[in-house]
Amino acid sequence: MTLGNGTGALDDVRVLDLAGEIGQYCTKLLADLGADVIKIEPSGGDPVRHLPPFHGDEEGVDRSLYWLNLNTNKRSITLDIEKPEDHASFEKLVATADVVVETFDPGYLDSLGLGYETLSKIRSGIILTSITGFGQTGAHAHYKAPDIVGVAMGGIMWLAGDPRDPPNVPPWKQGYISASIHAAGGTLTALYHRDLTGEGQHVDVSMQEAVSIAQETAMQTWDMITALRTRNAHKGVIPVDVPGIGPYECSDGWVFGYVGSPAGATWGDLLAWMIEEGKAEDLAEEPCKSFCEGLNLRFLSTLTQDPATIAEKFQRMAHINVVLRRFVKTKAKWEMYEQAALRTRFDAGGHREEPTAPAPPLADAGRAPGAGRDAGIPGATIPPIRDTVGDSQAPAGGWGAPEGSSRRSRKLAVGGQNGHEHRIEISQPRRRQPRLPRYRFRRAGARLHPRLVLQPDDVGRADEGVRAQAPRDRRRPAWHGRVRQA
Repeated sequence: MTLGNGTGALDDVRVLDLAGEIGQYCTKLLADLGADVIKIEPSGGDPVRHLPPFHGDEEGVDRSLYWLNLNTNKRSITLDIEKPEDHASFEKLVATADVVVETFDPGYLDSLGLGYETLSKIRSGIILTSITGFGQTGAHAHYKAPDIVGVAMGGIMWLAGDPRDPPNVPPWKQGYISASIHAAGGTLTALYHRDLTGEGQHVDVSMQEAVSIAQETAMQTWDMITALRTRNAHKGVIPVDVPGIGPYECSDGWVFGYVGSPAGATWGDLLAWMIEEGKAEDLAEEPCKSFCEGLNLRFLSTLTQDPATIAEKFQRMAHINVVLRRFVKTKAKWEMYEQAALRTRFDAGGHREEPTAPAPPLADAGRAPGAGRDAGIPGATIPPIRDTVGDSQAPAGGWGAPEGSSRRSRKLAVGGQNGHEHRIEISQPRRRQPRLPRYRFRRAGARLHPRLVLQPDDVGRADEGVRAQAPRDRRRPAWHGRVRQA
């Protein structure tokens, strides 16, 4: 994301990425906002490099599309922080960084002498974001937590699927994604706090707690009527089949529709397509046509307000669904996908845009696609970083010198493949000038306070999401809101 002047929102922020799979979407989000993210891989390469799908269905350390997706806009080096020489190189990187993101077991970095207290001595104001299955403390802190454990313990598996089924795993690692999104939000909030006070923080993210916020109205249902929400397939909180929402059979498989959602197509768009194809049947005629065009979230929220019309509405919705299912059955899955993308692409003026050109093939699968910046990702065979002094001199105060010392840089050479050498410049960050904060972070009913836990939007439930801890002897801002003591 860039601002109006062409600069990235986080262009003055450097992030050291020690994250495993659970946290790599967090650092991707920060990189996409303009941060200089330096991914630090173990000497054998990031294990995520070996996860499918692969470009051209050919496995390789630089061919995992999943890995490339999670690591665009990042730079990469290899370090074994357990080795003394690489440990020292990492500390030099920390002296230039604003944020460190890690996903190790609680206490691992402390055992290496790289915990939050140590990092904050190397770099005053450093933000350490830790992403784990259950947080840094508590009875489950050291439990192993792959994605399936997070979505199960977070509660959303209980709500996913047909009532006749056992609990279902949501598609594509929602636990990891949820944890990363909350970690990115917590990191941004900590940066905002540091801009105001100069104070760093340790942001503690629990995947279980992050996932638990995604239970739709399950918490409110218990709080208000002491009832447990259960699996209700695609119907969610509305126990009826809403036309355009749910699974639909195509000629070669199934698709899931969500017509009428705020970010998607309207029923008017879908009906127009059916009319173009000559398959709208009586839906193109009144009163069905007006009824279809009014099918949206506002309609659903008022569905039962007039008891006298409920039966008629349900009957008409059932008929619309029958016609829609006949239409979808004539289409292939890919055609449904392409048409959905085309018919929901509007510009701010409400006019349809031309479909974008297909993405070019990956000419060099070893490089993650960048956005006007060096996004080279060296392969896993690159040896550990070695420290070499470049043309410029080290600052008089050493590499851990405070901000404001003369800006000097040191270049770290990283051995590359085929005799090439990758260089990364480790420089003292420029003096951070006083400025008005760029962001205003708000959530309904709550704000973040050091050593306080962000309270979810529901009333009186357990602590959820991100814990942001600050040293007790630091000055605390007088932030207010509905918060809860950690």
